[in-house]
Amino acid sequence: MAGGLHQPAIADRDESGPITENLADFPLPVRLHAGNFDFRHANTDGLGIRFTADDGLTPLSFERERHDSATQQAEYWVRLPQLASDGPTKFYLYATQAPLADAAPGRKLYLNGELDNTLNDAGYPYGNWHTERVIGGWQMNAVLDEVRLSRVVRSPAWLRAQNAAIRDRLLAYGAAQTRQFWLEGYRYRRRIAITNTAAIRGTLGDFPVLVKLTDANFNFFKSSPGGTDIRFTMSDGVTPLSFERERHSRDTRQAEYWVRIPRLHAGTADTFYLYHSPEELPDASDPASVWDSNYLFVHHMAATGGATRVYDSTANAMTGTAANVTLGVEGFISGGVLTDGIAGHWISLANAFSAPRLPRSR
Repeated sequence: MAGGLHQPAIADRDESGPITENLADFPLPVRLHAGNFDFRHANTDGLGIRFTADDGLTPLSFERERHDSATQQAEYWVRLPQLASDGPTKFYLYATQAPLADAAPGRKLYLNGELDNTLNDAGYPYGNWHTERVIGGWQMNAVLDEVRLSRVVRSPAWLRAQNAAIRDRLLAYGAAQTRQFWLEGYRYRRRIAITNTAAIRGTLGDFPVLVKLTDANFNFFKSSPGGTDIRFTMSDGVTPLSFERERHSRDTRQAEYWVRIPRLHAGTADTFYLYHSPEELPDASDPASVWDSNYLFVHHMAATGGATRVYDSTANAMTGTAANVTLGVEGFISGGVLTDGIAGHWISLANAFSAPRLPRSR
């Protein structure tokens, strides 16, 4: 396996009685300690650990329960396709100090684009979320904005780029352009370039980017008051892009749109267009087309002061109800929710019990 610096062979041992028949897809615990593993060969959090079949190449699914280099203790559950009854079953453990992406699936919490290892997986409920339990047991007084739960394991590259998009660090806004007959009924358009390539470390598909408009980069009087005229297209100026309008206010000169880009490329300044016109046109904002089936819910926290509901932008309709938290405070993107980390102060989800489970290793 490329990048593996240490590959001890492991054979299953019989300690509790004979294996009387072949067992398929068997989760086998692998316990590591100073007596059987040199923790200096792995990075401190175990992200460089991999398991393969006896050929040394075919990867095996696994779950990391613990990896503590300080105490030199680690436990992994490895799924063996076949546990033989007529002899030892061999497989390999690879370890490296290189900063690899985590290959152990499960629920992960990312804060500001970085993995937070304090998540208490056993204590996270689908029926509610709040800062104390999501972050793993410590109190937090904060304003939260943009809470998303994904069905799929996102790569670190995706999450870094997502964090940059949320903070409006991806885009450069071009000057307004005037020309007739680009899209029917439109007189103005603006070229937008995705220039922060340092935040994009891989090719990302169907990626929602934030377009944040202010009076510094957009003339709100050349658009309808509520933004129903806004359209986005690919770089050809014609092919439409799916988008969601989170807010558009001519009075405050503030607007936020989430635009689904089919493909972002590392090291390349991808471009797309924003079209606008002062005439009232049919609204084309379609949140469910931006946040695809890989998302379980997306809460923008865009509610106004005094509101009690947090609306889901996905097709799953996982609308939340605020309990002892304050909605409508100023967030980084439009509204936010003020929390205090106390149990019972949370957002409850009405249809949580029908929500599908997140993928986990077996």
